[in-house]
Amino acid sequence: GADPRLQARSLALRAEVAKRVGDLAAAEKDLAEAMVLAHHTGETAVEARALVLASTISTGRRELARAEAALDRAEALARGLGDEQLSLAIL
Repeated sequence: GADPRLQARSLALRAEVAKRVGDLAAAEKDLAEAMVLAHHTGETAVEARALVLASTISTGRRELARAEAALDRAEALARGLGDEQLSLAIL
């Protein structure tokens, strides 16, 4: 089978494309799978970026509590990585 780390990255990228073309259901499905794979393989940056994208989808749907929770988790992951660029992008 494919490397689950690469699968997580690919799914996150595919989700971004799906969001851009307006297919939010596909984006959310790919993001959910990407986040699980990223979490289980230690791809913390991929997980954080997927959470940021998920938060933008939630914001667009006016699911503000869900969006804020995703951003909070993404920020915590980014800070844990010491990824200042990602932390600033989240803020």
